[in-house]
Amino acid sequence: MKKHATKFIALAFFYAALSGCANNNPYTNYYSVLNGATPENITKTRSAPPPETPLVDNVSPEQGQERLDMWARRGYIAIGKSSFNSPQSIPEKFAVEQARAVKADLIVIRSPQYTGSYATSTAVVKPTISTTEGSALLMGASGHTNAIVKGTGTTLTTTTDYVPTTEHRADYAAVYFIKQTVVFGVRTADLTDKERQERQSNYGVKATMVADDSPAYNADILVGDILETLDNEKIKNSNHLGALIETRVGKKVVVALSRNGKTITKSIQFNSKT
Repeated sequence: MKKHATKFIALAFFYAALSGCANNNPYTNYYSVLNGATPENITKTRSAPPPETPLVDNVSPEQGQERLDMWARRGYIAIGKSSFNSPQSIPEKFAVEQARAVKADLIVIRSPQYTGSYATSTAVVKPTISTTEGSALLMGASGHTNAIVKGTGTTLTTTTDYVPTTEHRADYAAVYFIKQTVVFGVRTADLTDKERQERQSNYGVKATMVADDSPAYNADILVGDILETLDNEKIKNSNHLGALIETRVGKKVVVALSRNGKTITKSIQFNSKT
Protein backbone atom coordinates (compact mmCIF):
# COMPACT_ATOMS: atom_id res chain seq x y z
CA MET A 1 0.00 0.00 0.00
CA LYS A 2 2.79 2.43 0.92
CA LYS A 3 4.65 1.74 -2.35
CA HIS A 4 1.57 2.37 -4.51
CA ALA A 5 0.71 5.61 -2.69
CA THR A 6 4.26 6.95 -3.17
CA LYS A 7 4.18 6.17 -6.91
CA PHE A 8 0.78 7.84 -7.35
CA ILE A 9 1.89 11.08 -5.64
CA ALA A 10 5.11 11.23 -7.68
CA LEU A 11 3.09 10.89 -10.90
CA ALA A 12 0.75 13.66 -9.77
CA PHE A 13 3.68 16.06 -9.32
CA PHE A 14 5.04 15.10 -12.76
CA TYR A 15 1.80 15.69 -14.66
CA ALA A 16 1.14 18.95 -12.84
CA ALA A 17 4.55 20.24 -13.93
CA LEU A 18 4.00 18.99 -17.48
CA SER A 19 0.62 20.70 -17.84
CA GLY A 20 2.12 23.95 -16.57
CA CYS A 21 4.80 23.90 -19.29
CA ALA A 22 2.26 23.17 -22.03
CA ASN A 23 0.55 26.54 -21.50
CA ASN A 24 3.77 28.58 -21.36
CA ASN A 25 5.01 29.91 -24.70
CA PRO A 26 8.09 32.17 -24.28
CA TYR A 27 7.68 33.49 -27.84
CA THR A 28 4.31 34.85 -26.68
CA ASN A 29 5.44 35.98 -23.23
CA TYR A 30 8.38 37.97 -24.63
CA TYR A 31 6.68 39.37 -27.74
CA SER A 32 6.88 43.12 -28.47
CA VAL A 33 5.29 45.18 -31.24
CA LEU A 34 7.40 46.91 -33.92
CA ASN A 35 6.60 49.83 -36.23
CA GLY A 36 3.33 50.65 -34.45
CA ALA A 37 1.80 47.41 -35.73
CA THR A 38 -1.65 47.48 -34.14
CA PRO A 39 -4.20 44.98 -35.52
CA GLU A 40 -5.90 47.87 -37.34
CA ASN A 41 -2.64 49.05 -38.93
CA ILE A 42 -1.72 45.51 -39.94
CA THR A 43 -5.08 45.09 -41.70
CA LYS A 44 -4.61 48.36 -43.60
CA THR A 45 -0.98 47.69 -44.51
CA ARG A 46 -0.94 44.05 -45.60
CA SER A 47 -1.26 43.17 -49.28
CA ALA A 48 -3.24 39.95 -48.78
CA PRO A 49 -4.93 37.90 -46.02
CA PRO A 50 -2.54 35.95 -43.77
CA PRO A 51 -1.69 32.39 -44.80
CA GLU A 52 -2.82 29.42 -42.74
CA THR A 53 0.82 28.55 -42.08
CA PRO A 54 3.40 31.37 -42.13
CA LEU A 55 6.61 31.09 -44.11
CA VAL A 56 9.55 30.16 -41.83
CA ASP A 57 13.11 31.30 -42.46
CA ASN A 58 15.78 29.87 -40.13
CA VAL A 59 18.96 31.92 -39.93
CA SER A 60 22.24 31.78 -38.03
CA PRO A 61 23.22 34.65 -35.71
CA GLU A 62 25.74 35.78 -38.34
CA GLN A 63 23.09 35.88 -41.08
CA GLY A 64 20.47 37.71 -39.02
CA GLN A 65 20.64 41.34 -40.20
CA GLU A 66 21.47 40.42 -43.78
CA ARG A 67 18.39 38.18 -44.01
CA LEU A 68 16.13 40.78 -42.40
CA ASP A 69 17.28 43.31 -44.99
CA MET A 70 16.64 40.80 -47.77
CA TRP A 71 13.01 40.33 -46.70
CA ALA A 72 12.57 44.11 -46.38
CA ARG A 73 13.73 44.49 -49.99
CA ARG A 74 11.07 41.97 -50.98
CA GLY A 75 8.33 44.13 -49.52
CA TYR A 76 7.98 42.65 -46.03
CA ILE A 77 7.70 44.84 -42.94
CA ALA A 78 8.38 43.71 -39.37
CA ILE A 79 5.36 43.85 -37.04
CA GLY A 80 6.91 42.31 -33.92
CA LYS A 81 9.72 40.36 -32.35
CA SER A 82 10.36 37.86 -29.56
CA SER A 83 13.64 37.60 -27.67
CA PHE A 84 14.50 35.76 -24.47
CA ASN A 85 17.13 33.66 -22.73
CA SER A 86 16.36 30.09 -21.69
CA PRO A 87 18.09 27.03 -20.20
CA GLN A 88 15.65 24.77 -22.05
CA SER A 89 15.51 23.84 -25.72
CA ILE A 90 12.47 25.68 -27.13
CA PRO A 91 10.86 23.99 -30.17
CA GLU A 92 10.27 26.00 -33.34
CA LYS A 93 6.56 25.20 -33.20
CA PHE A 94 6.11 27.74 -30.39
CA ALA A 95 7.44 30.52 -32.64
CA VAL A 96 5.09 29.42 -35.42
CA GLU A 97 2.22 29.38 -32.93
CA GLN A 98 2.92 33.03 -32.03
CA ALA A 99 3.23 33.92 -35.73
CA ARG A 100 -0.27 32.56 -36.33
CA ALA A 101 -1.58 34.50 -33.32
CA VAL A 102 -0.33 37.84 -34.70
CA LYS A 103 -1.33 36.89 -38.27
CA ALA A 104 2.20 37.09 -39.66
CA ASP A 105 3.03 36.08 -43.23
CA LEU A 106 6.66 35.31 -42.42
CA ILE A 107 8.74 34.52 -39.36
CA VAL A 108 12.53 34.74 -39.29
CA ILE A 109 13.88 32.52 -36.50
CA ARG A 110 17.45 32.95 -35.36
CA SER A 111 19.26 29.82 -34.25
CA PRO A 112 19.79 29.66 -30.45
CA GLN A 113 22.95 31.50 -29.44
CA TYR A 114 24.81 29.90 -26.53
CA THR A 115 25.39 32.34 -23.67
CA GLY A 116 27.11 30.16 -21.06
CA SER A 117 26.72 27.46 -18.42
CA TYR A 118 25.72 28.20 -14.85
CA ALA A 119 25.76 26.09 -11.67
CA THR A 120 22.41 25.98 -9.93
CA SER A 121 20.22 23.56 -7.99
CA THR A 122 16.90 21.92 -8.66
CA ALA A 123 14.30 21.37 -5.96
CA VAL A 124 13.05 17.78 -5.86
CA VAL A 125 9.92 17.28 -3.76
CA LYS A 126 9.48 13.77 -2.42
CA PRO A 127 6.36 12.43 -0.72
CA THR A 128 6.91 10.69 2.62
CA ILE A 129 4.44 8.37 4.30
CA SER A 130 5.02 7.45 7.96
CA THR A 131 3.03 4.92 10.00
CA THR A 132 2.82 4.89 13.81
CA GLU A 133 1.42 2.25 16.12
CA GLY A 134 -0.14 2.74 19.55
CA SER A 135 -2.09 0.93 22.25
CA ALA A 136 -4.34 1.80 25.21
CA LEU A 137 -5.60 -0.01 28.31
CA LEU A 138 -9.27 -0.08 29.13
CA MET A 139 -9.69 -0.04 32.94
CA GLY A 140 -12.78 -1.20 34.76
CA ALA A 141 -14.41 0.49 37.80
CA SER A 142 -12.52 -1.78 40.15
CA GLY A 143 -9.18 -0.78 38.58
CA HIS A 144 -8.69 -4.01 36.75
CA THR A 145 -7.62 -4.15 33.11
CA ASN A 146 -10.53 -5.20 30.95
CA ALA A 147 -8.90 -4.97 27.47
CA ILE A 148 -5.92 -3.72 25.49
CA VAL A 149 -6.73 -1.73 22.29
CA LYS A 150 -4.12 -1.39 19.55
CA GLY A 151 -4.19 0.86 16.42
CA THR A 152 -2.08 2.43 13.67
CA GLY A 153 -1.96 5.93 12.19
CA THR A 154 -0.62 7.10 8.79
CA THR A 155 0.83 10.58 8.12
CA LEU A 156 1.53 11.99 4.64
CA THR A 157 4.27 14.67 4.38
CA THR A 158 6.76 15.92 1.79
CA THR A 159 10.47 16.61 1.91
CA THR A 160 12.50 18.82 -0.44
CA ASP A 161 15.99 17.97 -1.60
CA TYR A 162 18.16 20.36 -3.66
CA VAL A 163 20.13 18.58 -6.36
CA PRO A 164 23.12 20.42 -7.93
CA THR A 165 22.67 20.90 -11.69
CA THR A 166 24.28 22.83 -14.54
CA GLU A 167 22.17 25.04 -16.83
CA HIS A 168 23.26 25.56 -20.42
CA ARG A 169 21.57 28.82 -21.47
CA ALA A 170 20.98 30.33 -24.91
CA ASP A 171 19.41 33.43 -26.44
CA TYR A 172 16.36 32.89 -28.66
CA ALA A 173 14.96 35.44 -31.14
CA ALA A 174 12.34 35.66 -33.87
CA VAL A 175 11.01 38.51 -36.01
CA TYR A 176 7.50 38.47 -37.48
CA PHE A 177 6.62 40.08 -40.85
CA ILE A 178 3.67 40.81 -43.08
CA LYS A 179 3.84 41.37 -46.84
CA GLN A 180 2.86 45.00 -47.25
CA THR A 181 1.38 46.97 -50.09
CA VAL A 182 4.38 48.99 -51.29
CA VAL A 183 3.42 52.55 -52.24
CA PHE A 184 6.93 54.03 -52.73
CA GLY A 185 9.41 51.36 -51.62
CA VAL A 186 12.14 53.28 -49.81
CA ARG A 187 13.27 52.90 -46.21
CA THR A 188 14.97 56.06 -44.98
CA ALA A 189 17.00 57.37 -42.05
CA ASP A 190 17.22 60.90 -40.70
CA LEU A 191 20.45 62.72 -41.44
CA THR A 192 23.13 62.83 -38.77
CA ASP A 193 24.46 66.14 -37.48
CA LYS A 194 27.64 65.56 -39.47
CA GLU A 195 25.69 64.97 -42.69
CA ARG A 196 23.61 68.11 -42.13
CA GLN A 197 26.77 70.10 -41.55
CA GLU A 198 28.35 68.75 -44.73
CA ARG A 199 25.21 69.55 -46.73
CA GLN A 200 24.66 72.88 -44.96
CA SER A 201 20.97 71.97 -44.61
CA ASN A 202 18.64 70.42 -42.04
CA TYR A 203 16.38 69.02 -44.75
CA GLY A 204 16.50 65.65 -46.45
CA VAL A 205 16.56 61.93 -45.58
CA LYS A 206 18.92 59.15 -46.65
CA ALA A 207 17.68 56.08 -48.54
CA THR A 208 18.85 52.98 -46.62
CA MET A 209 16.85 50.30 -48.48
CA VAL A 210 14.98 50.11 -51.79
CA ALA A 211 12.30 47.41 -52.19
CA ASP A 212 12.57 45.18 -55.27
CA ASP A 213 10.15 46.00 -58.12
CA SER A 214 8.78 49.02 -56.23
CA PRO A 215 8.18 52.49 -57.75
CA ALA A 216 11.45 53.64 -56.16
CA TYR A 217 13.31 50.63 -57.59
CA ASN A 218 11.90 51.18 -61.08
CA ALA A 219 12.89 54.87 -60.87
CA ASP A 220 16.48 53.85 -60.06
CA ILE A 221 16.57 55.42 -56.61
CA LEU A 222 19.67 53.97 -54.93
CA VAL A 223 20.74 53.29 -51.38
CA GLY A 224 22.67 56.35 -50.18
CA ASP A 225 20.63 58.89 -52.17
CA ILE A 226 19.48 61.93 -50.16
CA LEU A 227 15.79 62.59 -50.85
CA GLU A 228 15.39 66.36 -50.62
CA THR A 229 11.89 67.29 -51.82
CA LEU A 230 8.62 65.65 -52.83
CA ASP A 231 6.46 67.76 -55.14
CA ASN A 232 8.70 70.73 -54.29
CA GLU A 233 8.03 70.36 -50.53
CA LYS A 234 11.21 70.06 -48.47
CA ILE A 235 11.46 66.77 -46.56
CA LYS A 236 12.13 67.42 -42.86
CA ASN A 237 12.65 63.84 -41.66
CA SER A 238 11.50 60.26 -42.24
CA ASN A 239 8.18 60.76 -40.45
CA HIS A 240 7.47 63.81 -42.58
CA LEU A 241 8.23 61.84 -45.75
CA GLY A 242 5.83 59.11 -44.59
CA ALA A 243 3.08 61.70 -44.13
CA LEU A 244 3.71 63.17 -47.59
CA ILE A 245 3.53 59.72 -49.17
CA GLU A 246 0.29 58.89 -47.35
CA THR A 247 -1.46 61.87 -48.98
CA ARG A 248 -0.30 60.87 -52.47
CA VAL A 249 -1.10 57.14 -52.65
CA GLY A 250 -1.73 56.14 -56.26
CA LYS A 251 -0.56 59.48 -57.63
CA LYS A 252 2.37 60.61 -59.77
CA VAL A 253 4.92 62.72 -57.87
CA VAL A 254 8.20 64.48 -58.48
CA VAL A 255 11.12 63.61 -56.19
CA ALA A 256 14.33 65.61 -56.09
CA LEU A 257 17.37 63.85 -54.66
CA SER A 258 21.08 64.40 -54.23
CA ARG A 259 23.58 61.76 -55.38
CA ASN A 260 27.30 62.37 -55.03
CA GLY A 261 26.66 66.08 -54.81
CA LYS A 262 24.54 66.17 -57.97
CA THR A 263 20.79 67.01 -57.88
CA ILE A 264 18.56 64.57 -59.80
CA THR A 265 14.81 64.94 -60.40
CA LYS A 266 12.58 61.91 -60.95
CA SER A 267 8.92 61.53 -61.85
CA ILE A 268 7.49 58.54 -59.97
CA GLN A 269 4.10 56.87 -60.06
CA PHE A 270 3.14 55.70 -56.56
CA ASN A 271 1.29 52.41 -56.19
CA SER A 272 -2.25 52.27 -54.94
CA LYS A 273 -3.12 50.38 -51.74
CA THR A 274 -5.98 48.48 -53.35
